[in-house]
Amino acid sequence: MKLILDFDGTLHSSDLLWEQFVRIAKTRPTKLLQAVAALLQGGRPALKRSLHSHAPKEIKLPWIDEVIDFAKNHQAHGYNSVVVVTASDEEAARHSLASIGLNWEVQGSKPGLNAKGSQKIPIINEISEAQSYCYVGDSTISDLPVWKASKHSGYVGELKKSKNIEKKLGREFSHVFQVKKNLPIALLQAARPHQWLKNLLVFVPMLAAHDLGNLSVWLAALAAFTALSFTASAVYILNDLCDLDLDRSHLEKKHRPLAAGQLSIPAALSAIPAFFIAGLIVAQASPKMIPFLLVYIDLTTIYSFFLKNLLAIDIITLALLYTLRILAGAAAGEITPSNWLLVFSFFTFFSLAIGKRFSEMVLLGNSISLQRAYTPQHSLPLLALGAAASITAIFIPALYVRDPQAGIYSNPEILLLLLPILGAWFTRFWLIAAEGKILSDPVLFAAKDKFSWACAAIFVCVGFLASKL
Repeated sequence: MKLILDFDGTLHSSDLLWEQFVRIAKTRPTKLLQAVAALLQGGRPALKRSLHSHAPKEIKLPWIDEVIDFAKNHQAHGYNSVVVVTASDEEAARHSLASIGLNWEVQGSKPGLNAKGSQKIPIINEISEAQSYCYVGDSTISDLPVWKASKHSGYVGELKKSKNIEKKLGREFSHVFQVKKNLPIALLQAARPHQWLKNLLVFVPMLAAHDLGNLSVWLAALAAFTALSFTASAVYILNDLCDLDLDRSHLEKKHRPLAAGQLSIPAALSAIPAFFIAGLIVAQASPKMIPFLLVYIDLTTIYSFFLKNLLAIDIITLALLYTLRILAGAAAGEITPSNWLLVFSFFTFFSLAIGKRFSEMVLLGNSISLQRAYTPQHSLPLLALGAAASITAIFIPALYVRDPQAGIYSNPEILLLLLPILGAWFTRFWLIAAEGKILSDPVLFAAKDKFSWACAAIFVCVGFLASKL
């Protein structure tokens, strides 16, 4: 008896056609026009072959190890051979399986044949030679007629759905491989709400201007925070789509919803404009911040596609994006930010961005060049630049107290107490970076770090004393 396996959603958690589409859209977008022409001329089979011909040959997929291991040990389960029958392009599926060392027979879509749903039945009958077989699939719609036509069947997916399908079939599945998928949770995880902490920077201009008692400013800042958070989530999902192969090779990032196949590519493509639109709608509550929001959207999108792979430019872009959040908050609250605040912000975040790259070098060693434009030889210059940026940021308060703008404080000289606090914080940050432990966003690192909270509390106390004494 033969073991017949579906491909998309069964051997891996994604859809090969969409995987190819995303990579072509990123690297060779003009080829999508040829794919559309192929669709119009030859239907979906021609579209699939066209995408296969233009997509990168090495596409990392989120393989379902339990199903693959089961199929590898097919003889132990009473099956004499394994055949993959898929709606994906036959050549593409065969190449994907060969990339992980599987040389199983593959029958799939080809010019003139879209091997989906009931179209699989004649193919399976021919290769099984009218003998009994077991078909393993995942789709409650397209695989249902194939399950009905088979004597034995297997299911890959959620346990609850398997029970409903068994009722329709009138029999139990021979094999059930439980794969949990929850679209709302996966979408929420892909949106990375924990990263929204960075957008709290929109409240900084209000704090620096001592305008805490103005409710309208609070509401404007809240609108800016929400708008930036929604648009940031859209960019995070877009970035994950662009980095599927890299994320699937990363020790931690391979668990992200898109990389793991928990969030489908069509769902992600729908969520991106939805988050963008939601951000723009919220921004209407504070129209003056909209230009900054649009710049933020443009800059983060360009960063996802190009700038993050450019030496040094990626670090400068990150520093500008942090400072842009402060400008957005100032515009929302109709506050004119101090030049000192903007300069301090840029050098602080320039130092933090360098620190993150330096920490990656320490952790990844020679393999850093596989993920970034940097090589181990860049570590020493980056360390020097990061230290210089930190020292510059530390001295900004010392220069500020001599400026007339410091007149908003009753005793601005007290602000000099900030120098040792900043010195201690930056020193500790760089020591931790040298250990390769700044793995997440540096602002998120600070948000979770008790020492950073203690420094922030002292920072606030010093500012209060300088205002009141």
